[in-house]
Amino acid sequence: KFAARNARPDSGVTVYHNAWGLPFLADLDRAVRRISLLHSDLPHIRPILQSQLGLVDGILCVNEAIWKQARACLPSLERERIAIVPYPIAPPEGDVPRSPLRNRPIICGFVGRVVKEQKRVDRLPQLCAALDASELDYRLEILGDGPDRLSLERQFRGRSQVVFHGRKAGAAYWNVLSAWDVVVFVSDYEGLPISLLEALSVGVLP
Repeated sequence: KFAARNARPDSGVTVYHNAWGLPFLADLDRAVRRISLLHSDLPHIRPILQSQLGLVDGILCVNEAIWKQARACLPSLERERIAIVPYPIAPPEGDVPRSPLRNRPIICGFVGRVVKEQKRVDRLPQLCAALDASELDYRLEILGDGPDRLSLERQFRGRSQVVFHGRKAGAAYWNVLSAWDVVVFVSDYEGLPISLLEALSVGVLP
């Protein structure tokens, strides 16, 4: 079916995100040029990188750590064919006012897909338990949506210091994000989250 959808004489440039399916599909894509775009420093990235040998014309990496691994794993690919692509973000213009921490809860935020796979949102209740045990005055805000949101909402039912914002866009997104003190990641690995760059751009610490 994949080959039939690419039955034109050539399909130009084909981009494989995180090299997904590349060794299996490369002989069917009819691409003139084949690019691998690596978003994540996956736990087992070396065999993924090595499997691309002879199949790609170039590799784009979202950070220097992935770029270094690609260079080490594919030394026969010319240096200029492995490059870093900076992630674009568009923060609001002007300074974001920050209120003092004294006499108020510290606002912790999670932003992203509300899903156990990779994002490990199943650890957020454990995080809150640890914060409770430390007697820290805090509020946890969850910005985003996903398949595990309802399960989390059930677990946090009745806890006023946990707020679910759902998915936001534009000014509404930046208004929530810029009110936080810290942005929280409970994952085992990330590539280079755009949300991390966006949070840092408005003074929120990871």
